[in-house]
Order: sequence, then structure tokens, then C-alpha cells
Amino acid sequence: MKLDSFKNILIVDDEQGEIDDLAYIFKNDMSCEVLTYLYEQDELNHKKHENIRIVFFDVNITATAIDTNSIEDINWRTNSSLRKVFNDLAQAIIDVIHSKNTPYALIFWTKHIEVVDEFKKYILEREVSLPNPVHISGLDKVKFKNESDKKSMVESVIKNTIFYNLMTFEKILQDEVQNFMFNILDIANEDSMSVWDEDSYHVNLQLFLRTIASTHAGFNRAKAHPSKSLTEALVPIIIDKFVKSASRENVWDELLDFSNVNKRDCHFTENNNLPKLNSLFHIDEHPKSFDTRGAVFRVEDPKAFFKEKFNYNNQKRVIAETIIDFPSASRGEVQFILIEVSSACDYSQDKVRFNKYIVGLKIPKECYDLYMDSLQVHCNVLKQSVLDLKSSFFDEVNNEYFNIFLNKNFVLTLNHNELDENNIKHLFNFKKEMMDYIGNTYANHVSRIGTSLF
Repeated sequence: MKLDSFKNILIVDDEQGEIDDLAYIFKNDMSCEVLTYLYEQDELNHKKHENIRIVFFDVNITATAIDTNSIEDINWRTNSSLRKVFNDLAQAIIDVIHSKNTPYALIFWTKHIEVVDEFKKYILEREVSLPNPVHISGLDKVKFKNESDKKSMVESVIKNTIFYNLMTFEKILQDEVQNFMFNILDIANEDSMSVWDEDSYHVNLQLFLRTIASTHAGFNRAKAHPSKSLTEALVPIIIDKFVKSASRENVWDELLDFSNVNKRDCHFTENNNLPKLNSLFHIDEHPKSFDTRGAVFRVEDPKAFFKEKFNYNNQKRVIAETIIDFPSASRGEVQFILIEVSSACDYSQDKVRFNKYIVGLKIPKECYDLYMDSLQVHCNVLKQSVLDLKSSFFDEVNNEYFNIFLNKNFVLTLNHNELDENNIKHLFNFKKEMMDYIGNTYANHVSRIGTSLF
């Protein structure tokens, strides 16, 4: 994808002539609109820039210059000149880039390209709080001035980055979203002249979209939640065009480079926030009705609930027999939950039915990790009836990470009249893929064959 597709490029320098040299290449050779900012250290109210995607920032941003006599000592701890330049540069970035700026590439535009890596060390070791970029590199001013093909030089410093791939990916998505109306009207295939008969055109499009929603979600579901039903149904239209466009651009081919990689080389690191990723894939928050497939509810008073449903009086027995025998220190942090597990077909068609709820526990991740470690130490395993979803999830409302255990032997069949809204609180909904997994696991459990051998 050409760079002229990208917007919100900023050039920051303390010399207008330096700004003009770089801006000229973007405006005249690349047809890119750029923003410029002449930095003056004594300015009291600097303009904070937001929504900037690429920033070219001069290293010598103030009157304090790097001492060329000591430049061989590229160590900010021992080179006082360099340390002062870095102090000023860090402050300038804070002055110019808003703390809530979007992910951006920071390219140092400098005559001393050799100090860029040292500035990175300075930021890391001093733990300076900056609007963090997602890519950092440098563009040598000296080479730039002597380069005949300045356009290629600028393009290479941007294109050879993961940031460029992400930006390209984002731009393709934006384009396909903008093209969505054309795509949906093309599928509706209404006569272009019929728009002049506005009533007829409106009715036909309304019928088309209403039918998509009801076919996808089921009539009653679409009627109860029209916006959600239609939006989910239309997503494949965007995704189809998006995937095809991204594939044509080969956005990720060079970056991923599977040529010398085996399966063992593909793994997450400790820094990756997998619970948040799992929640994006598998958790939804709406709707909140008791008969929604995948709805997860917290039982506020488990003692009363299990006394009524199972004639259990003892809280410890409830935990031990329904799920697992947790250490007593953890029991207070464990929450009893119910998950609605109707079949996808019955839910989609909104058939009259008793609703099935499987019983489980919502457990803080640290408790889960301790428990699983103790099982391993004592060479124990979970009960056959227990389903461990294994992956952790993130509760955005309460800012906590959690895991879930379910017991396939404890399934309640209830109707709405049997659910006390004061004792049952909605937490979130699991999406279809997770519910298909839970449903399939439960079905396999209850259909397993028992044999008598003598």
C-alpha cells in the first residue's frame, strides 16, 4: 500500500528549514499531507497532538547541542552533553505528543543517528513516562541531504516495520467499512431507478435487512434484539471483502515469514495478555435475559440456592461435590455460577422450553493457578465430571482475571418462574463458539457408555 494512503504524519524540529526539507518530499514526491511543528523550548503552552500515526522528531530539539568532541562516548551516564540533550528530547516529546495519542511510529530525524539506540536505553533505565510508540527508528539527516532518491529513503524507514503492516491492515479495514454500503446495496440488487419511488425503495430495503436479521438469529431473537441480530449477520459481508483485500496486499507474508519456523516456534510469551484476548474472542455482555444461550449468572446466596435445589446444607460439601474441594482459604473468593446451555437450534428458534443451566465456579486466576499447581504436586487430577475451560478470561468491569470450572453432573432444568432475580445476577454471556464447545463436551459426558464386566 502506498504511503499516500496514510494520514496524520507529523514533523517536529527546532529549525524551520529542516522541517521544510522533509515536508517537501512528503508533499511533492508522495502526495502526502503532513503536519509540522516548530518546537521552541521556551514556549509555555505547546500544542499537544493527538491521532498522530507517524512522527519525525529531531534529536537536537533545543539549543543544547551534542558535543561533537565527545560523541565517541555514546553513554548518557558519562557524557553530560548527551544526557542534557536526552533530557530536553524526552521533555519535548511529552510537550508535543498527547498522552492519549493513538499507537504511532517515532522516527528520530537526526544528524547523529548513532545516538538513537542510546536514547532508548536512557528511556528504559530512567523509566521516563512518554506517550509510548509502537515502533522506534531513525532517519539520518546527513545521508538524507546527500541522497538523490530521498523518497525511497523515507519510504524504506517506514515500510520495513511491523508498524507499517499494522497500518496497512487498519487502512484496508477502514476502506472496506466505507465500501460496506455499496456492497450491501449490490446484494439487495434493487433497481437503481426505484430510489425515485422512495416509499417502495425504503420498504424493499427494510424487508431485505429484516429478513437477513431474522434468518441469522431466528425471528423471535431478531425481534427482541434487532440491532445486535442484524449487525452480527452483516459482519461476514465486511469480513469477506476485508480478507480478500488483505490477502491481495500480502500484508503479513514477509513479516510472519514461516519459511524457517516450525510449530514449536509459535507460542505466546509471558507479556501477552491472553485473558483479554480470550475475552474478546469468547465473551459478550448483551443481552441479559435468563433464557439467553451462554448467559452466565452469579448465585448470590449459594447456601440457600443449593438447599432448595439439591437439599445441601453444607457450603463446603456444595463446593466439594459440585466441583472440586478447594482449600478453605480460597473458598471465600470463589463464586458459584450458572451457565444457560440450551441447544443452538432451540435458542435460535426460541422454542418453548425449560432452560438448562450447568453449575460452575468463577475463580480468581491466582487461586486457580495455586490449585492446579497443588494438583500437580500431589499427582492428583480433576474429577471426570469437571470441565476446566483452562484459559483465563478478563472481567473488564471488575478489572480481574478469572478461570471457570463446570460440573457436567450438576445441570438444572428451570423455567423463569423458578429463578429469583434477587439471588441470580447476570455477569456476561459466552459467545457461540464457546457454548458449542461446552455443549458438545456436556453431550459427550452424558452419553458415555457404562458396561458391566465380570
